[in-house]
Amino acid sequence: MTHLESLNLRYKQLDQELKALESRETRIFYRGENQKKLMLKKAFESFSNDKFDIEASEIRVSLVPKDDKYNTKVEYSLDTRWRSDERERIQHSKLSHNGSYFYDNMENRQNFNDALVEAEARMEFMKIAVEKDKQIQADWLLIDDRYAQLTSKFWDSKRELRKAVSDVSLDISKLEEQAEMDTLENENGISFESKNDSSLPRLDVRHDWEIGLIKNIRVVGKTPSGKSVDLQVTRKWSKWDNEKEQYIDEDKVEVFAKVRFDKVKRLLRNARYNELIVE
Repeated sequence: MTHLESLNLRYKQLDQELKALESRETRIFYRGENQKKLMLKKAFESFSNDKFDIEASEIRVSLVPKDDKYNTKVEYSLDTRWRSDERERIQHSKLSHNGSYFYDNMENRQNFNDALVEAEARMEFMKIAVEKDKQIQADWLLIDDRYAQLTSKFWDSKRELRKAVSDVSLDISKLEEQAEMDTLENENGISFESKNDSSLPRLDVRHDWEIGLIKNIRVVGKTPSGKSVDLQVTRKWSKWDNEKEQYIDEDKVEVFAKVRFDKVKRLLRNARYNELIVE
């Protein structure tokens, strides 16, 4: 096993460990969110009406018709801050009316009795919210703190794993870059082929000169600092054939002096991403 293969194996192992840890943390976080939802639902368990239901999430409770859970009539909710703000998690609680209901006493339409039923349901809901507001906030914060402490236990391990993953990734990049440089300097260079609807690579050989349809690049010289290279480029080219009276494809080989090597690396990075490099 080569050093690069060993590093790639190590990266895969660390990445799997990190993802497993993040998955555990996420499951605990959503368990806490579900506990908040259940607590809020339970806070309104005394509400009883054969025409209305209670819907709850982790920060709000809604009064809705039994046959239309998206038609919220009244909503009790907690306005919260991000924990990272280092301030009180709950800013305040609030009651909201939808304010868009109309009744008349015409035949085959909602009548005044329906209005009374809904008004009574709204009032019962709001009374529960007002009576239990302080207790709901206290219970919500208790759950929030408990699960925040559980998830915070993962932070040090995640930080260490992320650093390890980053370090190994950097080592892999350095080795791959050196391997590419070695390949660029040999007699064959690095070749490209178009695939997956991606065209052949392009390269800025000067600040005002870009070339495209690159099939192969090879370093034939470089500055002492290594920041610029002399680059031999083979490009796909079309030439008119007088005998066949049509364009024919051929390779055009050119040498460009002192091309910024960071531009060459960018070309290789994009080509690798688009899977254009011929292995």
